[in-house]
Amino acid sequence: TQESLGHSFQMVNKNVIVHAPCSVGILVDRGLGGTTQVSASEVSYSIVVPFFGGLDDCEALAYGMRMAEHPGIALTVVKFATVGNIEKPNETPTEEADTYLSECVARKNSRISFEERVTGSKEDVIGALKELSKCNLFIVGMMV
Repeated sequence: TQESLGHSFQMVNKNVIVHAPCSVGILVDRGLGGTTQVSASEVSYSIVVPFFGGLDDCEALAYGMRMAEHPGIALTVVKFATVGNIEKPNETPTEEADTYLSECVARKNSRISFEERVTGSKEDVIGALKELSKCNLFIVGMMV
């Protein structure tokens, strides 16, 4: 979260996210690495991609799939299906996004897992994301 950062850093992060003409990643350095080099075999990270079905989610998933090619990366893709009267982002699920997700599911292996969560409210989505908070990185599409 941005609470621990100073106001200046918060504003820079918000402005970059809002005004960037391309995909943006914000790396959170928790200060655990130092200057020591780590061999590839000692890398063990977990990544979560929440997937709501928009084209930006496809881009986030593409980044996650690419990163999961590394043997030390475990990727979890969570497809959120909504029921009821939940407020949705402007970008609605597309057939193209569903097709891309299906292609990625077909490529899954021991380090790539897929799950589907049915949610009926924003609180359900937040609760599901909190359950996944032990991961090292969330890769998300932009919600317009």
